[in-house]
Amino acid sequence: MPKYVKKYELTEQKMTLKKGLVLYRIWALRDFALVRKGDLGGWVEKESNLATDYNCAWITGNGKVYGNARVEGDAWVTGNAQVYGNAMIVEDATVENNAVVYGNARISDVAKVSENALVYDEARVSGSAQISGEARIYGNAEICEKVVVCGNARIYGKSMLYGNVHIFGNAEICNEAVVSGNEPAQKKSILS
Repeated sequence: MPKYVKKYELTEQKMTLKKGLVLYRIWALRDFALVRKGDLGGWVEKESNLATDYNCAWITGNGKVYGNARVEGDAWVTGNAQVYGNAMIVEDATVENNAVVYGNARISDVAKVSENALVYDEARVSGSAQISGEARIYGNAEICEKVVVCGNARIYGKSMLYGNVHIFGNAEICNEAVVSGNEPAQKKSILS
């Protein structure tokens, strides 16, 4: 059985957020995925924010992960993205640009949250779903499969979106709405 080799550690470089929360820049102790030994990464509050026992999970740029949030599997947090609270970024998911994921939100599979999008509360984003623009996903909303949500769209409550659905503009989907599009070539657009 191969010997376990820790992949990163906290540096002495600190960043203080509001209310005195201190984050530490990370740096790679070995090569893995696209990361090379000595590469500086993003910021964490504590070591438990980023899995140490996986080869690929990483935080780059000014990405910040804090609170009880966790990044694991092959997931990445990049750019100026923030992940905090009890949020989980797992498997091959990506949170990038200025996106923010917090509360008990979970981003999984190969899902991507980017630009200025917010995902929070108990929301779930999975499959190959893409959330971008100024989109807001919250409450108990569930976005999965090949759904694309962008623009100023708001998805909340116990709404569920799946299949090949595109939501954009100022769309608002709430309460217990279910929106699907299971035809491979079909794209449903819902505008408010």
